[in-house]
Amino acid sequence: MNALNAKMTEFWDAINRFTTNIGDPAKLRRVAAEWSDRIGNSIGEIAGSVSLDKLKTNIEWSGKAAETYKATVPAQVAGLNSLKDLGLQIRNSLVNLANGLDSFWTQIIGTLAALLIAILVAILSAITVVGIPAAIAILVGAIGAGIASIFTTISAVDTLTNSIAVEQTAILDKVNSLGSTWPRTDTGSMSHSSDWKRNS
Repeated sequence: MNALNAKMTEFWDAINRFTTNIGDPAKLRRVAAEWSDRIGNSIGEIAGSVSLDKLKTNIEWSGKAAETYKATVPAQVAGLNSLKDLGLQIRNSLVNLANGLDSFWTQIIGTLAALLIAILVAILSAITVVGIPAAIAILVGAIGAGIASIFTTISAVDTLTNSIAVEQTAILDKVNSLGSTWPRTDTGSMSHSSDWKRNS
């Protein structure tokens, strides 16, 4: 009985480690979809619409102003594509975390179900006085296995969250590398009428 009490205390300590913060995979997937749809895909569409091959500027205009504008567009498109990629990376990272949480809870539920079955078997064994020692041994073994399973599952989630943290740091580094200014056209090369020549 002392061994059973010790195992039960250890079991509830393991359970209490994650019951206060169960996570929200559905919300993670919703936010991931927003990063993909509202940011990644939207910015990708903008990048596609302003690429040099889509603009009439290069066909209708020539001269210093047109050349200056043409030199700036690729940098702007590259910046937009980088933002698109970041949006999709954030989406993937959040989906991976949501999948990990789902897997975690599936394993925890499986562990609790196995423990419940062991408790039922122990109750059936304890119906006779002679079966009580066997029932206690069944419970001690089942709880010990459950604790090991829970700690293995928690370790897997810790590994996942560490991996997600590394991904998020890499994403932040990419955000920082974008800089704080947007590539702008040199308007000084467009301020005189001689800078613009209409192609006939």
